[in-house]
Amino acid sequence: HDNANILDCARYLSDIGKPVWIRHVLVPGITDVDEYLDKTAEFIGTLKNVERVDVLPYHTLGVHKWKELGIPYQLEDVDPPSDERLAHAKKVLGDTH
Repeated sequence: HDNANILDCARYLSDIGKPVWIRHVLVPGITDVDEYLDKTAEFIGTLKNVERVDVLPYHTLGVHKWKELGIPYQLEDVDPPSDERLAHAKKVLGDTH
């Protein structure tokens, strides 16, 4: 997936000094891979306007809504991240909350 627009917007907000919060959803096997976390942390480090970083663990609370609507849920077989992976991601990304 291409997130160039999101990164460009983040750079723009940094350039104009608009304070932002980064909220990273930790999805096992997708956004919790060490290489991905390292690159994300590196990018966040280039921004001058980040007030806060929150790592949000993926959860399955809304799965029933997809089923009720008859829409295939692409993350159906994905479990929430372990406490260890969550703690690791928070450390790498600088989440202190």
